Amino acid sequence: MYGLAPGDYEKLRYLQSGRCALCRRANGATIRLSVDHDHKSGAVRGLLCRPCNSILGHGRDDIQFFQRAIGYLMSPPARQLQRGPDG
Repeated sequence: MYGLAPGDYEKLRYLQSGRCALCRRANGATIRLSVDHDHKSGAVRGLLCRPCNSILGHGRDDIQFFQRAIGYLMSPPARQLQRGPDG
């Protein structure tokens, strides 16, 4: 799949300590980790759980999207609604 040679999937699992490369929680024991690849070049990047693979897909591999997501998590807009002790 995606040009992986026999045994490469297991080698990737080993390199990733048997876990999803992003969340590091999923281990593929119940549902096999997905082979993530660059949609432009087709090159394999690593193994991801389905939710993390979906997140990358939704973000369309757009680095600016993910930078905005980091900014959002660090400083959510609703934080500006928080008021000090004087109201």
